[in-house]
Amino acid sequence: MLNIMFARIRVPVRGYRWHGEGDDRRLVYDVMQPATGKEEPLIIPADKTHPQRLGYITMKATGPIEERRYDPFKKYPALFLWFADLKATEDAILEFANKYGAYSGDATTGPNLTEWTEAITAMRLAIELWGSLADRDRKVMRQHCRWDAKGRFSWKGPLALRYFPGQPRDSWATPGVKDYRPRDLSQAARVLLDWNLAWRAGPHVSLIPIRLPDTSLTLGIEVHWLAQVMWRQLALAIVGDKQYRQCEYCGRQFELSPQLNRADRVFCKDSCRVTAYRIRKRKAVKLREEGKTLRQIAKEVNSDVPTVKKWIDGKGK
Repeated sequence: MLNIMFARIRVPVRGYRWHGEGDDRRLVYDVMQPATGKEEPLIIPADKTHPQRLGYITMKATGPIEERRYDPFKKYPALFLWFADLKATEDAILEFANKYGAYSGDATTGPNLTEWTEAITAMRLAIELWGSLADRDRKVMRQHCRWDAKGRFSWKGPLALRYFPGQPRDSWATPGVKDYRPRDLSQAARVLLDWNLAWRAGPHVSLIPIRLPDTSLTLGIEVHWLAQVMWRQLALAIVGDKQYRQCEYCGRQFELSPQLNRADRVFCKDSCRVTAYRIRKRKAVKLREEGKTLRQIAKEVNSDVPTVKKWIDGKGK
């Protein structure tokens, strides 16, 4: 029975860097479009040099690359949401890569800045499209699909780019599909979302035989690239109709389910809960020193009077 999905994402222990960082800040040709002459900053492991050679890239290790591996399906099941919220800046992308790995490629390669930016945008738009289908938000759906005055259907935006290569980014492209019900935005939006899930989550996987403790055989799907992991996380969220909540301390999304977290949980992990608790205690002590009453303090730190009194008596320790 096919019931296991896992990944072993490789991340350099010394992290990544943008090519040229710390020296002449040279740019590397975009390997996907060498004929255009377009130049892009490229993210590479800190342990490698990355010379430029006539429109294609070669790499030379300066020494052995020490790596760590982890499984995002188990450790960070809401990673796709964190990625969608990522700011498309070099600093933010580098911080993400150093913790979770490069969006595409293995530990020895990484995408350029434009590819990172487009990937973040596509994930964000797909999540918004998913939400619009649940909320029946036709305004969001119209940002991706429409019918013109003659009843002809067309797509628009980053989610349609791979479907219609060569189309300008802001143009409407006719898919040639004839079986959409007239003006049925929901059907058209579902097809666009499903198509993106299919091609973005599809490649770079292996079917792995796995022996269970009772010696019975099962099959697992090993996903090799972080990009496909996150798109599969989104697909699993849609299939399972999963619910997420924003951590009250760090702001990151985490999954709400009986198997993972209580329905009333407000922090994504214990360290956030402990840190937020300590901050509230210190704030309570400070407010008391400023002359606030216990009732006023309890309201401001979202607690009760007996708890606040205990904090004050203990000086927030």
